[in-house]
Amino acid sequence: MKNSKKLIATLALFGLVFTSGATTSVSAAGRLISRESAKNAALTAAGVSLNQATAIEIEYDADDDDFGQVYEVKFKANGYKYSYDIDANNGSVLKSKRKLLKIKKPVKNYAQYITAQSAKQIALNHAGLNAGRVTFTKAKLTTDDGIKVYDIEFRTATTEYEYEINAKTGKVVEFSVEPIDYDDED
Repeated sequence: MKNSKKLIATLALFGLVFTSGATTSVSAAGRLISRESAKNAALTAAGVSLNQATAIEIEYDADDDDFGQVYEVKFKANGYKYSYDIDANNGSVLKSKRKLLKIKKPVKNYAQYITAQSAKQIALNHAGLNAGRVTFTKAKLTTDDGIKVYDIEFRTATTEYEYEINAKTGKVVEFSVEPIDYDDED
């Protein structure tokens, strides 16, 4: 028993921490685990393989309100959206959430709705732009609060535009205009 305590103390001194069968190295100087290690810890905890996961996001938070230094790892897999807070010092799971993704029903009677092209033109007119100056990134018929709307997104070289257009009336339900921050796209 004494030898195992000495071994654990020695390993802790050299910065090896064992969690759920996997080793994650942390230096005695307090270096953080890598983003890759945080991602792997979250995937392992969820029982999801890397090839099953999509839309993976990893953010480092140096001053999380609840836990201090954490990696916030989010991804989608197998019909769920997963969210994990991973301790940035030792790779342990601090918090986890799993939420069932909503499945959208296909629209059956398109004749009662304006076309996607009409919705795009309404958004362009509202923004005071023409199609030659923008790149469309989304034009999709969806349901919002029980009402069919077109989600229209486009951008210029400097600005992103997002619109919701009522699919029956063609009215602008909601819109946002934001400058593109190229520093955040890394």
